[in-house]
Amino acid sequence: MVRLGIPLILAGCRPDPSPEQLRAILAQHPDLVYDAFRAHPAEFSALLGAAAAAEDSTRLEEAIRDPKVPQIGHRAALGNPAAAITVVEYMDFE
Repeated sequence: MVRLGIPLILAGCRPDPSPEQLRAILAQHPDLVYDAFRAHPAEFSALLGAAAAAEDSTRLEEAIRDPKVPQIGHRAALGNPAAAITVVEYMDFE
């Protein structure tokens, strides 16, 4: 009798949901995520701040590695076109 009881008890236990199952549950019930954010606003704010800082840092590093080069072409220009530094002024005449 004891041997039969253990498998019956274990059969009632559910394993943790797989990542795919958890994604499906959260997609169907996004309010669960919102409730977690509301319950921990300071942690959520710190997480967003860290993510934004990391994104800004990544963009800055990319801009330094691959700087934009203005296409002056036939536009009005003063000075030596082969100068080491080019200052470009953008204007909106609206």
